[in-house]
Amino acid sequence: MNLGQILQMADSAFPVGGYAFSGGLEAAARMGMIQTRSDFQQFIVMSCLQNLQSEFPFALSAFQILETKVKPFFQKKKDGQLVDMIWELDAATFIPQMNKASITIGRAWLDICVEISDDKELCRWKAKLLKEKIPLHYAVIFGMTCLRFALSAPQMQELYIYILQRDMISSGVRLGLLGPGEGARTLKLLLTEPYYSLDEIKPYGQAYRTAPLIEIAQAYHNQLYTRLFQN
Repeated sequence: MNLGQILQMADSAFPVGGYAFSGGLEAAARMGMIQTRSDFQQFIVMSCLQNLQSEFPFALSAFQILETKVKPFFQKKKDGQLVDMIWELDAATFIPQMNKASITIGRAWLDICVEISDDKELCRWKAKLLKEKIPLHYAVIFGMTCLRFALSAPQMQELYIYILQRDMISSGVRLGLLGPGEGARTLKLLLTEPYYSLDEIKPYGQAYRTAPLIEIAQAYHNQLYTRLFQN
């Protein structure tokens, strides 16, 4: 994949609908959890760490399963591994708003990736998942598409974190928590934040969550009297 294609996937104009979701940021701000610039940055850092522990393992596992070369006879077994993984992620994403967001963004991400690449394997997977009514969870779809677009695993991790940070800062700007210039400075600081290396990412069967306050905010979102974001 060339630099232009990576930049296209990282662009906020890439039409996947992430702008409609705040990842619990809106509810956290309304609950008083975010009162200072430091609180805002810490919320994003904790969200990234939680995602790398709970959802990114599914993206990395999907990437690694599809990366493994198999003979056609074993393709059905590989397909089954991915389907099982998707259902496990579906069960683990127990907050209804977050489950819906994951599927909505995953479906949009797969649609646009199929459209811009015309990749036969992605087309096959899209048809299979839709036919069998399997939820198109973002993390697994992200891992699949990054492999088909020839990203390396480290590039996939960097792109995953960048998109998460970018969308949350954009949400913060629209909520009035900070201005556009301050948002750009915050993103620059966050991009230097040391997160887990690929060697530290657990297999998807050992994925876990460690930020219960973020989950409380995410679950509380539907209780807000007025809200800007869908979740």
